[in-house]
Amino acid sequence: MNSALIRVDDLSFTYPDGTAALQNLSFTIAPGEKVALMGANGAGKSTLLMVMCGVLHGHVHGRVELFGLELGPGNLRQIRQKLGVVFQNPDDQLFCPTVMDDVAFGPRNMKLGKDEVDQRSRLALAAVGLAGFEQRSPFHLSLGEKRRAAIATVISMRPELLVLDEPTSLLDGRGRREVMTLLETLGGTQLIISHDLALIGRLCNRAIVLSRGQLVADRPAAAVLADTALLETQGLA
Repeated sequence: MNSALIRVDDLSFTYPDGTAALQNLSFTIAPGEKVALMGANGAGKSTLLMVMCGVLHGHVHGRVELFGLELGPGNLRQIRQKLGVVFQNPDDQLFCPTVMDDVAFGPRNMKLGKDEVDQRSRLALAAVGLAGFEQRSPFHLSLGEKRRAAIATVISMRPELLVLDEPTSLLDGRGRREVMTLLETLGGTQLIISHDLALIGRLCNRAIVLSRGQLVADRPAAAVLADTALLETQGLA
């Protein structure tokens, strides 16, 4: 039985201009793991995320499986229903007049009943510490509140895998601590793209490091964080 939630086998991706963004990547992520995806700008992290979401699908070589399904046009809808992605800029996910409308958007598109949509949305807001913000405009929230609201828009759909792109970037100390505590509380399987070494040390049991599209380390997070030579070489220190 395949116990991997994510299985990547010999994955390569080349952009139309000839840039080799991913080269022969292979790794698996098991249910319940919290894995950091690390690397300097241009290492291939965002490209890997877009390939996993099915946004980039041409010029892909190798095999990607999520939830036991091979990534491809025939399975994309099923995969996306189980995959929750929180983007680096929360304004990319908050576009409705109220916070409640944003958080309810996903469940409504899942064709759930009104009571189920309402229950999921309120539970998601409570989980991120935003109960009482239902009628607030997302555009009047602080950056930290926007980050938590964006996470609520995803967890209201109850994904099996949560992928977060730089969840603590540009936050002040209080905002960073709030997001860390939230992700710690949420549990589940998480893939966290981050340069925040404190976040990785606190939340992740494993770290995958990319450099120029190649996998250069896949070890326990504590071992990667203790490898100062690796961190300095990859511009992560």
